Amino acid sequence: MQPGSDARLLREYTELGADAAFTELVRRHTNLVYSAALRQVESPDIASEITQSVFLDLARRAKVLAPRLAGEASLAGWLCRCARNLSLNHRRDDFRRLNRERQAMDQILAAADPEPDWPKLSRVLDAAMSGLEEADYDALVLRFYQNQDFRTIGAAIGVSDDAAQKRVSRALEKLRELLARSGVRTTVAALAVVIPANAIQAAPAGLAAAISTAAISGTAFASAAVAATKTIVMTTLQKTLVAASIAVLAGAGLYEAHRAAQLRDQNHALQQQQAPLTEQIRRLRAERDDATNRLAGLRAENDRLKSDAGQTELLKLRGEIGRLRRRMNPDRTNLSGSESGSTDSPAATNQVSPEDQFILKRTHAVDTTSALLDAFKKYAAANNGQYPENLDQLIASGQFAISNFTGNLGPNDFEIPPPGTTNWHGQTILLELRTPIPHPGSQSAAVMGVIDSDGHISTEIYGVAEK
Repeated sequence: MQPGSDARLLREYTELGADAAFTELVRRHTNLVYSAALRQVESPDIASEITQSVFLDLARRAKVLAPRLAGEASLAGWLCRCARNLSLNHRRDDFRRLNRERQAMDQILAAADPEPDWPKLSRVLDAAMSGLEEADYDALVLRFYQNQDFRTIGAAIGVSDDAAQKRVSRALEKLRELLARSGVRTTVAALAVVIPANAIQAAPAGLAAAISTAAISGTAFASAAVAATKTIVMTTLQKTLVAASIAVLAGAGLYEAHRAAQLRDQNHALQQQQAPLTEQIRRLRAERDDATNRLAGLRAENDRLKSDAGQTELLKLRGEIGRLRRRMNPDRTNLSGSESGSTDSPAATNQVSPEDQFILKRTHAVDTTSALLDAFKKYAAANNGQYPENLDQLIASGQFAISNFTGNLGPNDFEIPPPGTTNWHGQTILLELRTPIPHPGSQSAAVMGVIDSDGHISTEIYGVAEK
């Protein structure tokens, strides 16, 4: 598609359902929004999430935002402000989450209970831990063995931050009860202190390097080690290292298999959760497309009705004014059908009936109002969508000349009401004739220029009762 302004692309998306227009907006401003978010949160992953949220917010608010933009307006400022607001909200929520975690741990550690004897506790700790459910076991290991925060724990076991905090608290209480059965009586607060302080010991120097070498070598290393034990006399320490390496390899394989099974289960659960969401999204898109088509059809029908009605009225008025001019002064009509003098002079109006005078004045009012509305559009285009506050301002801008008034009408015959003034149809009034044109024996004619909710500007004629 041809590139256009941000305002034009947004209107194509809202009015025509053009997804390509919204895609172009995303492509055009992704780097801008991502950079604005990254400056606030300093995390690429979180900045990416905030960037997605900004454009989702733009899609939801497009119908409200599009009518407010001028023809060549840019969305860059709006997108940056939105990215900053969402980033600040995230930082606020993150601060509150960390504060809740700190308060929870303060409550756990509040009681000044004596720490249990670690040598006695260490002999029964693993047996007691084995009595916990798998999710509770993993939560305690992550929290007290690896000192992870509740967000990391929740992501690892597939729950929210608050749920992870509650699970750790319940699991620690269950562990205390299991230890009590083994003869170790202590409190939850004491366990929360003594386990992190003693559970992890530094491994012998060089063990990590040996394990890494064994992992790289794979099964070939294990086979070579077994063969070497049959032919080489080793020291006790060497035999211990080889046995430890083989055990680590076996344990690593079992752990990886266990983790792979967990991941497969989580993936299957996510797929089951995604299936109804995918169907719902497809149904919502179909409903959106159907609603968009109906809206486009209604707008086209509305425009056609307005165009037909205005064209018929205009042709009728022009025919009537031509007939009146010929009746009033046929000798002063030139070959082109135009007149050399005013048709509203006292001598001329006395030659026609009151009905014809009413039609003539109404025609002049409609023509002048239409010309003024054209000047309103040009003024708004040159002033960021703002309409003039009075006719002197419009005339001073050069968009409308005094000579454009028809008949005996002038600037004092029209007025611009306060912004937001509407007629009885709910249309905003931009301009109106100060005094309705009186009709002999019937309603007077009020002539005004209006703009509807879709931004269409038109000249309207309404009958009003005589006061």
